[in-house]
Amino acid sequence: MVEPEIVKSEQIIKYPFSVLKRKTAEIVTNYKEQRAQRPPMNLKLLVEPAFLASGEEVDENEYDLLCTLSDYNLVEDLYKHSPMLDYEITMALVSLRKKNALRVIKKRSV
Repeated sequence: MVEPEIVKSEQIIKYPFSVLKRKTAEIVTNYKEQRAQRPPMNLKLLVEPAFLASGEEVDENEYDLLCTLSDYNLVEDLYKHSPMLDYEITMALVSLRKKNALRVIKKRSV
């Protein structure tokens, strides 16, 4: 029987505080800016088949959102299950809507 190798790793990752502070400030600013564009949580979205057939280019966040959208079609579920940050999801949703890549099917009763 083969046993896994146990490796002791004592790596220390040094990250300057100024860089951490700057990156955190950027994320907070982006989150505040995108909050107004966030869609209602009860919307059901589907990808337009014509968009997929068109071969139009998408960026990395749009692609990740389309992958998540293949599993979850409620906006609420996209925000819960996507590995992206909230403002990244919002930006990708807005961008995909501008490209006519998404169709709003219905509003789910709350």
